[in-house]
Amino acid sequence: MATTCPTPATGANSSVYYVKEEVCGVTPENPAFKELRRTSGNMQLNKDTLESNELDGSRDRSSVRLGQNQASGEFGIVQSFTSHDDFYAAAIGGEFTPGQTQGGLNIT
Repeated sequence: MATTCPTPATGANSSVYYVKEEVCGVTPENPAFKELRRTSGNMQLNKDTLESNELDGSRDRSSVRLGQNQASGEFGIVQSFTSHDDFYAAAIGGEFTPGQTQGGLNIT
């Protein structure tokens, strides 16, 4: 009987989705998530720890607690028509309307 090993978790085996927020920090009531078209990358959660420098006579650290959480990461993308218009709109702080295209033009 042959056994199969599970595929290791990698960024290639994951999908990333996003949704536009009308109010900053509030997910819409009925969100319509869109998949982010990407070639590489993933998100990480970085957690800072806060430690006291107090010397209390023991070898243990005293008063260790979590500080700020930060989400970070970067994604590689391939530009394609209308795929990333939501991100262009967010970057300019408004609506993004792509320009018109013309086919069959002769450039002289």
